[in-house]
Amino acid sequence: MTVGLTASVFAQGVVNFSNFSGTGVTGRVDTNNPVGVAASGSYNVGLYWGVLGSSEAQLVLIAEGAGNFSSGRFSLGNATTGVGTAAGADGIFEVKAWTGSLATYEAAYAAAVAGGGQQVGVSGTFQNSTGGAGTPPSTPSNLTGWTTGVILNPVPEPTTLALGGLGAAALLLFRRRK
Repeated sequence: MTVGLTASVFAQGVVNFSNFSGTGVTGRVDTNNPVGVAASGSYNVGLYWGVLGSSEAQLVLIAEGAGNFSSGRFSLGNATTGVGTAAGADGIFEVKAWTGSLATYEAAYAAAVAGGGQQVGVSGTFQNSTGGAGTPPSTPSNLTGWTTGVILNPVPEPTTLALGGLGAAALLLFRRRK
């Protein structure tokens, strides 16, 4: 009985890391295409997780994959949460995507800011239930809470952001003088 109780305390939830339920990863063909098209070709996706109430900064990478995906769709198998989300309970998740050969979203974002040309995108956080409860364990839950998709965008270089900030400051300054 003690072994069963101990196992249930440390049980972790499981989700199916795929996006066949209506969400997709889209990319921008050029800066004149704000809506984007289904991202086909080589890109990476990562699934980030945290316990209920976690902020985006507190989420940790629990699964990632790279490959040639078609039509913005991927199926990367099961991902197991940390011990803070028991099997059958809800957790907080986020999907991040990036182009290039870097291993993590954070590395791709840093390279993009430095002018590396990577494109990055984030789904935003969402709440989702997990599977894996019971004996035998139930099937992993699909990511049904993920409804916004991911749009891969180029990251503006710091000089572009600085120029935009100076322009906004100038507009405010001239508006105050009138």
